[in-house]
Amino acid sequence: MLVLGLVPTALAVPGLLLALRRRLYLPLIAMVALTMGSYLPWVVAQEEWALKTKYFVFLLPIYVVFGMNRIEMARRRLPAWAWVGVVALLIALVVASHLYLYAFSVDDLFARAAGSS
Repeated sequence: MLVLGLVPTALAVPGLLLALRRRLYLPLIAMVALTMGSYLPWVVAQEEWALKTKYFVFLLPIYVVFGMNRIEMARRRLPAWAWVGVVALLIALVVASHLYLYAFSVDDLFARAAGSS
């Protein structure tokens, strides 16, 4: 399941590289560069490594734009079987994420019920 989490990043990184050639994406690229330039030194300076994902949440729309950019290019350039594979991986990621959240919530409900009796 951990490997499925890399699928969106595998799409977003080439999407970022494609966006470097277009002036339309320049503000998004600047935002990513400024964020990473300020966040990474802070993470490295931590005595106990602490990933604060809340500081990355506002980059999610940019991540999605770059991912969609790559998905669109893949849809046009990849053979049909490869495109079906990309879509299947994305669907598997969504299903696995929902199953994980469901398992977590059910376990939490059972833990609360067992603790209250």
